[in-house]
Amino acid sequence: MVEESEERIRSLELQLVRVETVRNEGRAATERTEIQNLQVGEGDVARGLPIPLYALLPRLFTAPTVHRSLFSVEFEVNILVRFERHYLSTLNIPVTLYR
Repeated sequence: MVEESEERIRSLELQLVRVETVRNEGRAATERTEIQNLQVGEGDVARGLPIPLYALLPRLFTAPTVHRSLFSVEFEVNILVRFERHYLSTLNIPVTLYR
């Protein structure tokens, strides 16, 4: 739900991101890959109106969340609000996937 915004909104998006981390000798390298991006609102959406967010996860690009000493595979869901003046606001939500 968009509670309030002084700026006009261009679009709302739901984004699934895969986060892979490899650790070696005290250092870590992390790579984020966008798996899926769904536009769930277009234009200046109504304020105070609940917007249900549903997404089917693509089976070939998702896996269970894994944490090991040398590597990890995690996922995040980002909610992106794009404004007409090309500003971007993002809410990052870590998720744990099970199979």
